[in-house]
Amino acid sequence: MLKDNIIIERSANFLIILPILWIFTGLFYFKNGDKILVVLTLISALISFIIYRSGVLKENLKNQYLWVMLFLLILSLFFDVFNIVNPLNIRSISIVCVLAIFMPYRLLSKKILSLIIFSGSLCSLLYIIHITFILKIPRALWPINAIPYSTYICVIGVLALINFLFIKNKILKTLSLVAVIFSIAAVMLSETRGAMIALLPTLLAIALYYTYTNGCSKKTWSYILIGSLLIIGGSFHILKDRLYDATAHEIATFNSGNENTSIGIRLNLWKAGLILIKESPFHGIANNMKDDVQQLVNQHKIYNNDYSIFSHFHNQYIDVAAKWGLQSLAFLLLILLVPLFRLNKTNSYTSISFISITSILMIAGLTDPPLINKQLFIMFFSLFTLIYGLNKKSESN
Repeated sequence: MLKDNIIIERSANFLIILPILWIFTGLFYFKNGDKILVVLTLISALISFIIYRSGVLKENLKNQYLWVMLFLLILSLFFDVFNIVNPLNIRSISIVCVLAIFMPYRLLSKKILSLIIFSGSLCSLLYIIHITFILKIPRALWPINAIPYSTYICVIGVLALINFLFIKNKILKTLSLVAVIFSIAAVMLSETRGAMIALLPTLLAIALYYTYTNGCSKKTWSYILIGSLLIIGGSFHILKDRLYDATAHEIATFNSGNENTSIGIRLNLWKAGLILIKESPFHGIANNMKDDVQQLVNQHKIYNNDYSIFSHFHNQYIDVAAKWGLQSLAFLLLILLVPLFRLNKTNSYTSISFISITSILMIAGLTDPPLINKQLFIMFFSLFTLIYGLNKKSESN
């Protein structure tokens, strides 16, 4: 009977954390991944409430970051009811809110998170290997957008390194290091320069900060050294060709007057966004980007090109300010930066996790707007809300 109870309990706990596992694995790979996540989240919430009753609600509603998400949900519903153009996706915010309200923090142990993160790194690498080397699909024709997908992998990579540094269990420590290597390899194979620029400095900063505050044993340093050699050796060719040579060539081409390159198009979109912000700093252009950008082309204010295929300005900050006004950009920065000053720094694991994920989002946002992608929005704000709750919970213990 006792054994049966243990099996039932473990099965119930698995179903409760299944949405988080899905966010790290299936969310990006299925066309309706977010709709499947809705079902998984509702099942998780129901089981959590049956087992933990109102206790989980009382505990989680103390999370101040959750109240920010609830405010965004109410704001989004208000926009929808009054047919106001809505920059927020109701389904995505609802998932974040329900997940954060009913998720028992006791289940979010380092062990569980490390296994989930390893699963995510393995799936991401296998997926890229499958479409690149087996199906031989060019990057531009991938079933999923390579840029937000590589940002998603960056989050997995930094969390894997944090787990490697903080976990004592040898098996989990090894799995976490392997997850770091898998994640870096996947980002390199994606050939996404923005992700490379976001991931590698953040990983280095995490390692240096941890070493400065905690020191490292010889065994940990040997792991880091071996991992670093593998990463450098395996990715040197891609880094040189894609990050250095390709970038240098595009800059030279741009300087010679040819702006029809990846960098040239981005610079012109940024220029267009800044012009539109100046023309309408608080009202914004909402979803009229294509018409407004084409008008700037007709006025010879930006390079003549076909911008109709672009739905954003390839910069999170310019995109938000141009479409929704400078006040929306200020609000976004408040959501991302203010919590950093309210973290309980004595809980290094959760505070470094929160700061590192913020770093990935902020750096990736320089060349792409990650938060307009539903999967990334769900991933980022689910992690922000849950990790912030974990961090503040440790402060009260």
